[in-house]
Amino acid sequence: MESFIILTNSVVVPLIEGKTMGECQRLRRKAKENIVEVMFFGEYVRVTGEKSCKMKVPAKALKDGDALIRWTEQRIDKAWTK
Repeated sequence: MESFIILTNSVVVPLIEGKTMGECQRLRRKAKENIVEVMFFGEYVRVTGEKSCKMKVPAKALKDGDALIRWTEQRIDKAWTK
């Protein structure tokens, strides 16, 4: 199972292209450590942890790459909490 997937049709692709590979690797490592799968597609993200949850990426996360990374880290941390 791949832990962090961004499909090319996702709205986050332009934001991630500007980030360094180290930041993307850090998210991938965090998802793998927490046993979480994150997949961005279209304007949605599917986070699979204890349960699978599909949600729309909020406008605040689409402002810039740093906001997206912070928002994604929060989703990874909350994937196993109730």
